[in-house]
Amino acid sequence: MQSQHISEHRWEHRLILIFAPQPDHPLLQSQLELLEGQEAALQDRKLKVYQVLPDRYQAGFSKASDWKARENPYLKRRHPQAAFEIQLIGLDGGIKSAHSQPINPQRFMDLIDSMPMRQAELRRRKP
Repeated sequence: MQSQHISEHRWEHRLILIFAPQPDHPLLQSQLELLEGQEAALQDRKLKVYQVLPDRYQAGFSKASDWKARENPYLKRRHPQAAFEIQLIGLDGGIKSAHSQPINPQRFMDLIDSMPMRQAELRRRKP
């Protein structure tokens, strides 16, 4: 993410940013389990997932260790007192939802599906 800034995702991808103090944090692991099997729904809604630790990050929601050292532009978006936080970032780069506990991905999907830009995307798909 050193070269990827919010502005590079703007209007292309929505983001789910998962902040945790370490990769084995129980809330992070719980959130990753909730995301498993959601690949098609995430892709359909142009969602990219990032796991963000204080000193590193990785794209995706696997438990693999493909971590990259941080100079992380997303870290500043984290609430300073939160040990765990998950944020939904919209196509416009704004925070649309933030939670301090794991959240069922369907809540994000429902929120996205109610947004005017998503509704327009769905209308354009219809024959």
